[in-house]
Amino acid sequence: MNKIFLKIISFLIICYSAHGQANYTFQWYKNGSEIKGATNANYFPTESGWYSVRTINQNSCLSDKSEEIYYQCIAETPIIIQSSGFKLSSSVEAKKYIWFLNNTISSDTSKSIKIKKAGSYRLKIINLNGCESELSAESVVSFNDQDSDSIEDSEDNCPKVANPDQKDWDKDGIGDVCDDSDGDLINDDLDLCPNTNPNTKVDSHGCADNQRDSDSDGITDDIDNCPALKNPAKPELILTNSYELTLKTIPTNCTYQWFMENKLIPNENSSKLFIKTNGNYSLQLTDTDGCKSLVSAIFQIIILANTEESKDLSIYPNPVNNQIKVKMPSELKLALSMTIIDNLGKTLLKSIPIANEQLISLEWLSQGSYYLVFTKLDGETYKTIKIKKE
Repeated sequence: MNKIFLKIISFLIICYSAHGQANYTFQWYKNGSEIKGATNANYFPTESGWYSVRTINQNSCLSDKSEEIYYQCIAETPIIIQSSGFKLSSSVEAKKYIWFLNNTISSDTSKSIKIKKAGSYRLKIINLNGCESELSAESVVSFNDQDSDSIEDSEDNCPKVANPDQKDWDKDGIGDVCDDSDGDLINDDLDLCPNTNPNTKVDSHGCADNQRDSDSDGITDDIDNCPALKNPAKPELILTNSYELTLKTIPTNCTYQWFMENKLIPNENSSKLFIKTNGNYSLQLTDTDGCKSLVSAIFQIIILANTEESKDLSIYPNPVNNQIKVKMPSELKLALSMTIIDNLGKTLLKSIPIANEQLISLEWLSQGSYYLVFTKLDGETYKTIKIKKE
């Protein structure tokens, strides 16, 4: 950093200290005028000019001014460097950068600027000492911008359609305003569903039925029988202690249709369903406009015992190792079949006829807990026994 230290050559003090050697302060001048605040022994000029100084002792007595010295405040003239990405940069670090386009000061004030227009660029700097440089040599820049979005065509991801934000959601190098990623003839900037499967019919927003929920009821239009009306909410099922299924919240103005194993149960259209058979149950609602809800989540039910008479049927041993024996009294006049279900409700062995003292191999089962479900010919559960396989 440049500085001036002027040796005081005129030291005539107008008044003297009464206490021996004085402690001096200083006052600096530029072109004969006092520089406010410049009272240290060293002064760092920021402008060219004639500089002088006076000393002041502790009694505020002034010396004559020193001999004037001319200081030339010089800043290095910058060179404009053009780099990739259509940028111009200063070759010199500075406190301030003053850019000119076609001899007019521009709004750019940083060391590097983005070229937005063709023309003649020049640069002047104020260096770290506050000295102003000469104007740089001009840098003539060509700039092709067909769509006038201030982005040079070679850098523009959509050079024929203005898109100053350069949005490119699929990162394929083509701007959304001129890219149709899913081939549905709706450009990505207007496409609310830019990833639709090819050859799918879409609306003016680029969305297929399975992507659109016109009435915002949580059911997409492809499975909504009332796409312009809100359908009933998906029912949530609960089970009472008496093997009765019902809804956690019972809606008004709705009818009910119950399902077992995803098959419609005829004539079951009330808000409650009494369970007689093991299985997976669900429910769908329909309102007065005929709009249907989504089918409820599956509710699995395993009935452990259904009638008092079922107590006379037993199996042994339990826990079981390789095989079990079913014991039924001879007076039992029912034809039964047996199904094996795991803890997740999956059927592992279905409806084998059962006879008294019948041996059934379970060697193929893995260790764990299972249900043996004995069913009458009409499908009603007669008895369910939980077993443990060792």
